[in-house]
Amino acid sequence: MTSLLSISPLCLTIVIALSLTCLDGTRAFAFAPTQQYTSFTRHNHKYTSFTQINASAEDEISTSESSNGNMPVKTRTPKVSNRSKSVSSFKVMDILRRANELQQAGHSVIHCEVGQPESGAPSTVAAAAVESLSSRNVMGYTDAFGLLPLREKISQHYRKKYDLDDESVHVKKIVVTTGSSGGFLLAFTACFDVGDTVAVASSGYPCYRNILGALDVNLTNVKINDEFKLTAKELKAEIMFRRENNLKEINGLILSSPSNPTGAMLSPEELKGLCELCDEEGIQFLSDEIYHGISYGKKEASALTYSSNVIVLNSFSKYYSSK
Repeated sequence: MTSLLSISPLCLTIVIALSLTCLDGTRAFAFAPTQQYTSFTRHNHKYTSFTQINASAEDEISTSESSNGNMPVKTRTPKVSNRSKSVSSFKVMDILRRANELQQAGHSVIHCEVGQPESGAPSTVAAAAVESLSSRNVMGYTDAFGLLPLREKISQHYRKKYDLDDESVHVKKIVVTTGSSGGFLLAFTACFDVGDTVAVASSGYPCYRNILGALDVNLTNVKINDEFKLTAKELKAEIMFRRENNLKEINGLILSSPSNPTGAMLSPEELKGLCELCDEEGIQFLSDEIYHGISYGKKEASALTYSSNVIVLNSFSKYYSSK
């Protein structure tokens, strides 16, 4: 069954303050992820403890005293998952943070680190957002798959742009998420289990690796060709190599076209060949089409044209944010 994930440009950052009220009236507030500050109020005495969240097992317990020097209190640092320790940072965001620090310090910075247009949201979109936020009747939870009128418009757009039939992009197959990273996470968890193997291009969007690694999915690099492309030829060579060496079979492929970061784009014929090979081998193909529209005159093709098994991911945050 074809699935189409169309992703909102918004990135939602949630800061969670967890308030716990115990039976004896103790109240604690814990903040993640880098440091933990715990404050207790008990019997009119205040206790505080400040610990690093990455403390070793030996340093997990810290002791503090009340304001009047009595009643020492022991606190334990909550467990941190091994998964969180193993996932490397997304280097683009590390660079962006440093660039923002320099900019705030008064330096002139030219931002080349993140893939976002300089134009901001289109004026019509901004006006619609203001109107929606000002109307109480539209606030609240949406359907789990997103607003139906929006999904209908996305379906209509795909049918028109890529000449697809109604069934290929039926609204029941369209999911709207908050941010493309949320879309990737949902797609990966829906398709792959711990220990599965997913193929990625040797030069591709780095965050595929971060998310898949956090899910304990194995990665296999497929070397791109001289045109910076991963085609059916390169994927077939990797499949045969793994078979000949008794390595685990490939369960999935995630690939962007046009590519981040090389800009290389598969021709319609190349994309068709890749879809056919994935169908033949039972490989779940996730086609990242976020950069469609930024093709400088070349015609893009959607994987939905060539397979009913693909999952397509797209976003309003690139080409569509500047229309």
